[in-house]
Amino acid sequence: MRSIPQALIWELWRHGRWNLLGGLLIANLVPALVFTALRFDGGVDPEHFSFLMLHITLVPINGFVFAAQAFTAQGNLARLYTMPASTPTLVTWHLLPLMVLVGAESAASSAVLNAQFGLDWPVWGPAFFAAVMVAAIAALHWLTEHSGWEVVAMLTVPLALGLWFKSRYGAMFSMPEFFWRQITPAEGATLAGIALLAYAVAVYGVARNRRGVPLPSLG
Repeated sequence: MRSIPQALIWELWRHGRWNLLGGLLIANLVPALVFTALRFDGGVDPEHFSFLMLHITLVPINGFVFAAQAFTAQGNLARLYTMPASTPTLVTWHLLPLMVLVGAESAASSAVLNAQFGLDWPVWGPAFFAAVMVAAIAALHWLTEHSGWEVVAMLTVPLALGLWFKSRYGAMFSMPEFFWRQITPAEGATLAGIALLAYAVAVYGVARNRRGVPLPSLG
């Protein structure tokens, strides 16, 4: 008999593998086409400012597209509320595979683009950020689902995290100036803190949903 973590990971692959493979293809199709076209139209100059802008634009889009497909592949968490499993167990074995998949896809995508087109894009900072971002969004969804608060949460928190990501490339509200090539201890601690906070919020939200207790109405 499979353990709960084994069962959830097996189900993710068994029922969601086409979502994952489709998300992988779609997320990487646009950058591959863009850089292939640029290669045939005069070559790729990774030191040009435009490639910094492409990085800032394409890497988050890549992570968002694949994360959406990975989250869909997991299925609705509510179907497991009656399982004989604790809420922290359900949350852990939904968030952890999701974060690993999204982070690994982001790192692999940047590494392949670097090798194929000589881009020299940073790999690990954006990958860790993508993993933490998807954890935060999943936690917000479970906390606010079936309520008007979800719109508020999805408009504010991802925007704040996106601004933090932008600030790794220069001043927060100015044009990017450099690549995020090294994760400082402070940045690592910030990402770890956000991930732990997302886990706590997810456990609280799922526990409340399992009890059938709604959030206070916006009205």
